[in-house]
Amino acid sequence: MPFQIKLHPQDKIIEVIYPAVPTGDDVGDYLLQMKQIIDDQRSHWYCLVDQRSLTELPAELLDQVSVANSYAVIHGMQRSARIVSSQAAAAQANTIGKSTGVIKVEVKTFVERETALAWLKAKAD
Repeated sequence: MPFQIKLHPQDKIIEVIYPAVPTGDDVGDYLLQMKQIIDDQRSHWYCLVDQRSLTELPAELLDQVSVANSYAVIHGMQRSARIVSSQAAAAQANTIGKSTGVIKVEVKTFVERETALAWLKAKAD
């Protein structure tokens, strides 16, 4: 199953659901779709990433997703809420979230979608 991307335009949120076992092709398709969606944003926005079905991204895919995260921050992402199911996934989510170089963005991990979404909506304007 590929990555799923849902838009919540009223709250300026892009939601991504990771597959359990993403392939290199899945990641490539996801990165192309996300670049287009990010480029279509006209102001700041927030990201909700559901990684609960994914235990851990392989290192080579992690690097690609980290680069995409940096691109997202440069192009308006203000906050990233990551939903995880394990400590390893939380550590990896924090690694991705902090790979933005000198640009700082708020990144927080959650175990429940509702709590993560509420955290993002609290800042949406």
